[in-house]
Amino acid sequence: MTEYFVESWPPADPQDRTRSDCASWQEADALALALARDGDNAVVLRVESSYMAEPANRAAINGVRPGVDFPATLLPGGTL
Repeated sequence: MTEYFVESWPPADPQDRTRSDCASWQEADALALALARDGDNAVVLRVESSYMAEPANRAAINGVRPGVDFPATLLPGGTL
């Protein structure tokens, strides 16, 4: 499924960007046009595919080390 986004920002501050999700290209185009009429720059973006890297293990997701940082893993049986 293709996803559409509208990224907008005020002309005076290009670093202050906002991204809005849209259900269709028509919705994204209408939103971008409305934002431009209100004085913001706007661009319609389309994402066809995206891939996220899988962490090596669950602890890598949040930096928790089992048996050291997470109390449940310190208890016999591993649950609270």
